[in-house]
Amino acid sequence: MSDPAIVAHFKSLGCKPIGCDKHGLKWSPLDAARLIKPAINSGLYFETRVKNMTQDAENAIAITEEVESRLSKTIDSFIKTEAAFSERSKRISGSVRDSAAKMADGLAKMQKVANFDALERQVELLERAAKAMQVLSELDASGKLTKITQALR
Repeated sequence: MSDPAIVAHFKSLGCKPIGCDKHGLKWSPLDAARLIKPAINSGLYFETRVKNMTQDAENAIAITEEVESRLSKTIDSFIKTEAAFSERSKRISGSVRDSAAKMADGLAKMQKVANFDALERQVELLERAAKAMQVLSELDASGKLTKITQALR
């Protein structure tokens, strides 16, 4: 994890590592303070940090702009899809209304042609005739129909 340029710079200034851990070389706090203090006082440390931070900020801005562009394209796609669905649903709704109106007109014409009042009367008469035929059949089966017809003659 130690930066080779920093290690070379520290060694060129006479500093020696005092150990090593999982993060890399360890330096004496006194040597580090002796080398870092002038960098901080001269502003070099902050200039370096600002350059790094500026680059990080520019990277973050570029990533944000890319995400914004992708999100904008996705939203535009959703809006187009919604508009298409809306248009289709309007056409289908209109078609359903037209079909319902045609069906209502057709039923009205059928009622006029069929004359349901007369048809209902005919059905009632047919039901009464069917009951009468059933009663006559029962009378015939019991032999009473023959007696009634003889009595009427």
